[in-house]
Amino acid sequence: MPLLDGSKIARFKPLLDEEFIRLDGRLHFAKLSREQCHPLLLDGRRHFTKLLILQTHIRLYDLGVSIILAQLREEFWILRARQTIKQVLHSCLPCRIAKGLPGGEI
Repeated sequence: MPLLDGSKIARFKPLLDEEFIRLDGRLHFAKLSREQCHPLLLDGRRHFTKLLILQTHIRLYDLGVSIILAQLREEFWILRARQTIKQVLHSCLPCRIAKGLPGGEI
């Protein structure tokens, strides 16, 4: 099924692989794993994607946006990734406590 010209994912040259949408790109001949050559395309607004970001954030010991983004991009391409990562990090209670909230609010 062809994509509409105005589709948000049309510019990524998606391909359908076992009911998953993967990105097609310039890495066909690179000596990388299939997941790195053709990462899964995920929507940043979905709950699963936010849980994946939170799990990566915790696994990397509460590191920041750019490191989490780099780690996730090894296997996934997330639409609106930076915005979603910032949203997830803002809701991380241990990080909020460590940063010290103004006024002592939670």
